[in-house]
Amino acid sequence: MEVIALLMSRLLGSAIVLMSCIIKLPQIMALLRSKSAEGLSLTGFETELVAYTLTFAYGLHFKLPFTGYGEAIIMSVQDVFLLALIYKYAETPMSHVGIATALYAGGLAVLLSGQLGDEVMRVLSGASFVTIMFARLPQIYANFVAKGTGQLSIFSYLITVFGGAVRI
Repeated sequence: MEVIALLMSRLLGSAIVLMSCIIKLPQIMALLRSKSAEGLSLTGFETELVAYTLTFAYGLHFKLPFTGYGEAIIMSVQDVFLLALIYKYAETPMSHVGIATALYAGGLAVLLSGQLGDEVMRVLSGASFVTIMFARLPQIYANFVAKGTGQLSIFSYLITVFGGAVRI
């Protein structure tokens, strides 16, 4: 029975990693097609990137199987691309882009340095779950204020939420 449970876990993990390769494509395509970031929460996407980064840093730190954190790496890469598009189309001030980029690069370097202990990584991993929940709030608020979703891809958004629920 343990073998079946392990096999199912690995299959589910592999499916999640594979789906993560395309999950943000509708959102990317919507941005490229419209050349507008209307209705998208910059704060929400930046916070989501932090949460995914904490998740994959934890997996790397503890040398977990790639199926346990691989989607977080793939989603992070897609979020970086999305953020670049949002920064461009929302005409985000270069000071904001520079500060956000420097903070992310510095934080990533610290997370991947191997200098943080196991307990710190566990706490940060726990924080990633809270962070991803709070990442949704700015987008929900932006939708409420705009009385619409603007360029938000509902498909990408719902699949991301569903994928997170399945992972838990």
